[in-house]
Amino acid sequence: MNNLRINGDTVLAVAEIKEIRSLTDEDRKRMKKDLPHVDANKFNTRIETESRVRYAQETIEQMGLGLVEFVPGRFVPASNIESATEISKDETAKLAKDDRYTLKHKFASRVELKSGKIKLSTLTADRLMNNRNLALSLRGRAPGGAM
Repeated sequence: MNNLRINGDTVLAVAEIKEIRSLTDEDRKRMKKDLPHVDANKFNTRIETESRVRYAQETIEQMGLGLVEFVPGRFVPASNIESATEISKDETAKLAKDDRYTLKHKFASRVELKSGKIKLSTLTADRLMNNRNLALSLRGRAPGGAM
């Protein structure tokens, strides 16, 4: 699947998707403030692409993408994962000291997306790549891919 159709007529290139997650109440409050003309309650999913954030009425499961959960509640299309490598305790300690990062989770691996972007994951590199391969093999055969 090269494209994802959301909200009836919007088409997104799957290769440009960096992250997909369910909308939270906080997201909906922010939407109501930033986009007062939009009914935030009709949206279920937040999709972060290379250039912007989009909101979808469809749930993650309804999208039919093979997804990998890289931290709890946050997914990336399996087809966008290039590689995963273990992250050392020294690297994690260095990131914890950097003000640009808030480390809410214990990260185990670094995930490189085909776009060149890096994500940190709570899964080991082997587990993440196994989940990626499973999601790619099941895509299109199970609701929501192989989440």
